[in-house]
Amino acid sequence: MENVIIKLKNNKYFIFDPISLKIYISEKEVKDSLEKQMPEQVVPEKREYLANLTLGMTDNCNLKCKYCYENNGEKKSCGLITTKQLINIYEKVIKIYPKGIKAICFFGGEPLLAKKQIKEFVEYVGSKVKENKKLIKTSFGIITNGTLIDEEVLNMFNKYHFNVTISLDGPKEMNDKNRIFKASSKSVYETVKSNIQGKMNGKFNVFCEATISIYYLKNYKGDIKKEFINGLTGVGLRNIWPFIEENKDIDYNQEILKKVDKFYDDFCDYYLNLLLTEKYMEVPVTLVSKITNILRKKRRTVCQAGKNLMFVNYKDQVFPCQVCGSCNWQFFGNINEVTKLRERINNYVVSNRSSISQCQTCYATSLCESWCSVGSYLNNGRINTVVPIRCHVEKLLISKILGFVAKCLEEGKKDLLTNKIIDYSKNVDINGVDYSYIV
Repeated sequence: MENVIIKLKNNKYFIFDPISLKIYISEKEVKDSLEKQMPEQVVPEKREYLANLTLGMTDNCNLKCKYCYENNGEKKSCGLITTKQLINIYEKVIKIYPKGIKAICFFGGEPLLAKKQIKEFVEYVGSKVKENKKLIKTSFGIITNGTLIDEEVLNMFNKYHFNVTISLDGPKEMNDKNRIFKASSKSVYETVKSNIQGKMNGKFNVFCEATISIYYLKNYKGDIKKEFINGLTGVGLRNIWPFIEENKDIDYNQEILKKVDKFYDDFCDYYLNLLLTEKYMEVPVTLVSKITNILRKKRRTVCQAGKNLMFVNYKDQVFPCQVCGSCNWQFFGNINEVTKLRERINNYVVSNRSSISQCQTCYATSLCESWCSVGSYLNNGRINTVVPIRCHVEKLLISKILGFVAKCLEEGKKDLLTNKIIDYSKNVDINGVDYSYIV
C-alpha cells in the first residue's frame, strides 16, 4: 500500500502512512508504507453494559420523503410502542448487560409520534439509575424530522440533556422537493423553522443530518453557503452533516461524480477554514472527529452492532442495529427470550472488511467510517462488498482532511489546531480525545 504524499512549499513532503497512521515530514518522497501488513481489526467483545440501545418507536411517520428507505414512509405495519413495552425492554436488556445502558436513542418512523411514551420512559430510566448504583448513567438521543417539536418536547430535551438529530436537507426549495407531509401541502421546511428557530439554545446538543439528492447535485452551482449552509443555519441548526443519497438504482456517472466532488470539496473548504478561527464551534463534529483520529493515530474499529449496539422495535423484535431492522436482516429474536438472546449475542460474529480486495489496497481503510455490512447487503445483496458512492465520498473527505493537516503543520499551526480541538471537545463529545500526537 502506498503512502499519501503532499508536497509542501518548503520543498519538503508531508507523508501519511496509511498502515501505521503515522505522519512524517521528510525531505524526500517515501512512496511505500514502512509497515508491511495491515493490523487485524479488533473484534468487539460484549461488555457488561450496552453502549447503545436504539428503540424503534413506530414505523409510522407524518412525512412521506421520496428517498425514504421505509417505502416513502408508507410501511403497511405502523404500530406504536407503549410505555409498558419500553420498560419491559429496558428490564430485559439489563439482564443481559447488568451494568445498564450508556445511551438510548429513539428512532422511527417519526419517534415523536410517541412523545408521551418517551417522556414517561426517560423518567423511569432516570429513577431506575438513581435507585440502583450498579447501573451506569444513561444519556438520551433522538432522530426526528423536527415537525412535531413543541414546548413540551423542548422541555424534555432540556431536562434530560438529549442529543437531538434533526433531518433537514437544506434551503426550502431543496428540502421540500423530497420531504413532504402525508396529509398536508404545508412546507416541511417552514414547519421545522417555526418549531425550532430561536428555541434550540438549551442544555442539549443539536445535530443536523441532510440528505443530498441527485436532484440537488444536478442543480448545484457552487455556492455552498448560499445554496446549502445558510438554509440550515438560518433555521438555527448547527453541526450539519450531508449524506449522499444511496439507492442501487441511481447511476453515479462521471458527470454526477463531478458534482459530488464539487459539493464535498466546497463543504470541506468552508468548514475547515473555520476551524482555526473564532467560529470553530460551527464545524461539524464528523470533520473534527476525523481530524482527531488522524492526529491520534486512532484506527477505525469494527462496527459494534450486535455486540455493544442493539435495536429493538415496537414488535419486541431484536436486531443488531436499526438498518438491520428496516430490512428484517440478522434477526436476533424476541426481547422476552433473554436466555436465547444472550447466547445469540455472545456467539454473534461481527462482520469486517478482511476479505474485501478494494479495502486492502485503499489508503483510507484504517480511517474509513463508511463501510457497513448491512449497507452492502442492501445495495449489493452480499456483505463482503463496498457501496461505490460511499467509498468515493469517504476517500474524498479523508484526502481533504489530510491536506488540511499538512497545511497546518507547514504553517506552524499544530498547537493552534490542537487547542481548538480541545476547546471544541468541551462542548461536543468527540469520543474521549487524547490530544497528544507525534509528527
